[in-house]
Amino acid sequence: MNSLLPNHISLDLLLRAAALAQLAVAFLNLFLIRIMKWKPDLDRAPLLIREVFRIHVVFISITLSIFAALTWRFAHEIARAGSPLAIWLAVAIGLFWFVRSI
Repeated sequence: MNSLLPNHISLDLLLRAAALAQLAVAFLNLFLIRIMKWKPDLDRAPLLIREVFRIHVVFISITLSIFAALTWRFAHEIARAGSPLAIWLAVAIGLFWFVRSI
C-alpha cells in the first residue's frame, strides 16, 4: 500500500472514484451546450462549425466513458503498476487530462 495514503484508503478505491468522476463528466459533457448557455452563439455559427462542435461533444463523452470503464476494470492493475500496459494506460489518461486542463 502507498504510505502517502491513510490506512483505510487504497489507491484502488481512489482510482474507482476517479472512474466514476470521469463517467460523470462524460454524462455532463453531453449537456454542455445547455449548461454553458452556448446555444445562441452556436446558432450564429456556420452549420459546419455547429456540427463539428456537436460531434466533438459526443466523441469526448465516448472517450471519457471508455477511460472510466478501463480505469474501473483495471484499477487494481493500475494501482500496482502490474504490467507495462497498465502503466501506459495510466500515463495516457493522465496526459489526456493534463492537456485538457490547460
